[in-house]
This record gives sequence, C-alpha cells and structure tokens, in this order.
Amino acid sequence: MALLIFTSVALAAPSPILAATYLATVPPQAGAGTTVQVPVTLTNIGSEIWNATGPNPVNLSYHWYDGAGAVAVWDGARTALGGDIAQTAQKVVTADVAVPAMPGPYFIRFALVKEGVGWVEPSGA
Repeated sequence: MALLIFTSVALAAPSPILAATYLATVPPQAGAGTTVQVPVTLTNIGSEIWNATGPNPVNLSYHWYDGAGAVAVWDGARTALGGDIAQTAQKVVTADVAVPAMPGPYFIRFALVKEGVGWVEPSGA
C-alpha cells in the first residue's frame, strides 16, 4: 500500500515592478542658477503602468552630483509625464532642469519618482 502525502503551497503573485531606461542629451555647459530644458526619452521596462495622476503619480525628476560624486541636489524639480505610460512604451518628456547655483563641475542623473512611494533609479544604477 502506497502512502500519498499532499501538501499545499501558497504562491504569491509577483509584485509589479517600476523600471525605466532614460536617454537624455544634456548641454555640456549651463549657467549656474539657470534653468535648462532637456528632452528625456523614457522607456517603461517594468511590469507596472506609470500612472500620471492619482494618489501616487509618477513624475520625472533628477539628482545632481558634484565633481567628486557627492550629491549636490537630490530632489530635483518634477516634470509631469503628460499621460500614463504602459509597459514597453516610450515617451519623450521635456524636463525643466534647475542648474545648481554654485559654479563647478556637475553631472545629472534622471530618475522617475512615484510620489509618496520612492525613486525609480536607472536600471543598473
């Protein structure tokens, strides 16, 4: 006589993932304290739609780093996406970027932010 043992396993559905790629052409120089417009091509490579409205909308923002790699500005100005962005979709958004007031060498990293939830850093960052 064979003994059969049955077990149950609870499987959780995978959580939606916010993931993005960013492609931007930033001017090589800009005046300290000025604002420049930068077109940024966003691609949704995650499993979640980027909602442009609602309680936790997704916006484009950025971080500035100084020449030594230290954060100079973490919470950059927000740019609305202008509509929801589905999985695999791509959209060009023009960001109004506030250049740091102190002259010096800086580099910028664009990032989406799901307001009230967290940042969506570039893949591999």
